[in-house]
Amino acid sequence: ERALVVKKLAPLVHCPKCGKPAEFDDAEDSYYERASTWNVPRLPPEAESIIEGRIPTPALRMDKTVRGNLTVLWLSGTLDKTVRLRRLLDGLEGTALVIMGGLSAASPESVEALAALLEASEAEIFVARVPLAVFQMLAAKPGLVKRTKLVSVNADVTCGLCGATVETDLVAWR
Repeated sequence: ERALVVKKLAPLVHCPKCGKPAEFDDAEDSYYERASTWNVPRLPPEAESIIEGRIPTPALRMDKTVRGNLTVLWLSGTLDKTVRLRRLLDGLEGTALVIMGGLSAASPESVEALAALLEASEAEIFVARVPLAVFQMLAAKPGLVKRTKLVSVNADVTCGLCGATVETDLVAWR
């Protein structure tokens, strides 16, 4: 709406409640003087999509930390069939902990591919904070994960008294 601002005009906006045209609620002269001298910002595509009300799909991010013979892999974002999972296990040996708590979405094909890679690894692998949806995909195919040890599942739990919902990490041995 920069063209309108340059002409010292406010965009036509209607009240969402009554439908009448809204009035400019600012010192118009100072606003237009300042706004007409601003450089037009160049937003990153992700920021622009959020402003426009579209939620961007975050790409899969894998962070690796090595401490002695323990390797910790932190997964976040979207696990879909476009992700190249093989690099996830490059150089993996000893004991590995894969933390999936940051995953926002996953496709069944990518979960199966990840499970197969984890099972094929020579490392002793523990998986923690598995999103409930991913756990359900794994549970639907019982033979998929045999060697990999499931530590915990992220799930929403609801209070029976007040109905409040809280995300929690369900740990099997607790």
